Amino acid sequence: ISLVIGKKGENIENIEKSGVFSLFHTNNNEIHLSTEKSEWYFSSEISMFGDDVYEQYFASIKQIMVNENIRKIFFDSKALRHVYSTHNIEIKGKFDDLSIMYNVAEGKVVKHFEDIFDLSEYDVKNYPANSLLRLYDVLKNKINELSLNLLYSEVELPLSVVLFDMEKTGFKVDLNRLEEIGQMYKNEIDGLTLKIYELAGTKFNINSSMQIAEILFDKLNLPHNKKKSTGADVLEEIQDMHPIVPLILRYRKVNKLYSTYIVGLKPHIDENDFVHTTFNQTLTATGRLSSSEPNLQNIPIRSDESRQIRSIYVASSKNNVLIDADYSQIELRLLAHFSEDEFFIDAFNNNFDIHTQTACQVFNVTKENVTPQMRRIAKVVNFGIIYGISTFGLANDLKIFPKDAAKFIDSFYELHPKVREYLDKIIIDAKNNGKVSTLLGRFRTAQELSATNFMVRKAAERALQNMPLQGSAADIIKLAMIKIYNALKNGGFKAKLIMQVHDELIIDCPENEVEQVKELVREAMNTAYQLKVPLICDMTSSYRWSDGH
Repeated sequence: ISLVIGKKGENIENIEKSGVFSLFHTNNNEIHLSTEKSEWYFSSEISMFGDDVYEQYFASIKQIMVNENIRKIFFDSKALRHVYSTHNIEIKGKFDDLSIMYNVAEGKVVKHFEDIFDLSEYDVKNYPANSLLRLYDVLKNKINELSLNLLYSEVELPLSVVLFDMEKTGFKVDLNRLEEIGQMYKNEIDGLTLKIYELAGTKFNINSSMQIAEILFDKLNLPHNKKKSTGADVLEEIQDMHPIVPLILRYRKVNKLYSTYIVGLKPHIDENDFVHTTFNQTLTATGRLSSSEPNLQNIPIRSDESRQIRSIYVASSKNNVLIDADYSQIELRLLAHFSEDEFFIDAFNNNFDIHTQTACQVFNVTKENVTPQMRRIAKVVNFGIIYGISTFGLANDLKIFPKDAAKFIDSFYELHPKVREYLDKIIIDAKNNGKVSTLLGRFRTAQELSATNFMVRKAAERALQNMPLQGSAADIIKLAMIKIYNALKNGGFKAKLIMQVHDELIIDCPENEVEQVKELVREAMNTAYQLKVPLICDMTSSYRWSDGH
C-alpha cells in the first residue's frame, strides 16, 4: 500500500485515469481510496506531511471530486459531502452510495459501515475502499434483479443530495423565544414541585419512580399492582383518587418538554442561531426519514405545547416566511388506492370529508347529524385501521369499553369488505413471498410471521400491513422533495427546502417569491405520483413554524 498523497500530489493521476474510484473515511482519521487496480490510504499520523497534512490532502483530492467524468463510490455520501464542503470542495458528477444500495437491495437498516459486509469475504479492516468497490458490483446486480433501479437511482440517490443541502442550510431559532418558553416551563416545574411536596408532606425526588411509588402507594395508600408501577398508564387510572397524581403527570410532561426541546436544543445551535439536524436515510424499515441531533421530527403535534415548541423556529430573516405544506390524509388515500374500496375512492375523488363520511356509515346518520364526537370516533377508527389497531387499543384511545370498540371495528369492516380483503391479502402474500413492498418496490421481510410467540406474530402482522401504506407515503414525499428541490434550483429561486416531518415539508422563502413557490410546491406534491385518488396538499405561510399548520 502506498500513500495517496505525496508533497506534490503524486498518484492522483492514477485515479483520474481509472475513471472510477471508491473512498472511505475511517473513525480514526484514515482516508482510504481505491481503483480497480490499487488501494491507497492516507493517515493523519504520518508525520512527514507536518501539521497541515489534511489541508494538503484536500487540496490534492479536489481535482478528482469536481471531475464529472469520474464515478465515485462512497459509504454515506451525505456525510462525506459535509466533510468536503468544509474545505470548499463540491462533489460533482456520477456517484454511488453503498449504505443506500444495501438498504434498498437487502431491505435492511444500515447504521454503520460494518453492517454491509461479510467479513469472511472481504478484508474490510485493511482494504475498506477496495471492499466498497467489490461490493458495488454485487449490490448493483441485485438492484437490477429486483427491479429497484427507480427507487435507488431516481429517488434515494438524488435525495441524499437534497438532504445534504437541507442539513447545511439549517433551521433558524429565535433565541429570545427559546429563553422565554424555557423560563415559562422552569417556572411551572418549580411551582409543581412545591405543590407536590406539600401534598406529599415531604420532599423527595420526583424524577425517581421508586420514590414516587413510596409516596403514592406506601404513604398515601393508593391502589397499585404487584410491581407498584408508576407508568403513565397506571397513574392515569388513579389520577382522580388524589390531587397529587395529576400534578406528577403534569410535572413529568413539562419536565420532558423542558429537557428535550429547550435544554436539549441549546448545544445544537450554531453561531448564526441555526440548528442543523441530520436526516437519517437508511435507519427505518419503511423508508421514512428520521431526524437526529437535534430530532426535529418528534415535536408533539396539535397541542398547546406543540405550538409553543414550534414557535421557537422561524424563517431565516424578517423578509422571509416559512411555507408549510403537508399531504392531506395520504395514508388513507393510499389505502383507497391499494384496496380499491369504492366508498373511499368516491369520497376522495369528490373531496368529501372522509371522517364525516365514515361517521355517517358507522352511526347510520345523515351528514347533518354527525356530531363532533361521532367524527372523532370515525377518525380514530379510520387511522386505527391503517396501523392495525386492536380492540383494546381502540378502546384505550377512545376511553370506551372493549366490546364497544369491537363493534366499531366490525362495523367498519362490514362496510368496507375490500379493505379487510386487502389487509388480509398482505399477510397471505407476505407468507408466500417472504416480504411486502411499497409502490416503488421498497420491501420489508416477513420472517417474524413464523415466530412461535403469538404477540410477536401479531406485531409482525401489524407492521407488514402498515408497510405498503407508510412506506409508499415515504416514497411519494421523497419524489415530491426531489421535484421541489430541482424546480427551486433550476428556477433561480432563493427559497430553500429546509425540513421534512414525514408528510410535511417546510420551505424557507423570501416574501416576494411566496406565490410562485407555493404554486411550484403544490404542483410538485400533487403530481408526485399518480394514484386512483388525487393527492392533495394543504399549505400555509408564516414567519413562525407554529403559525402554520
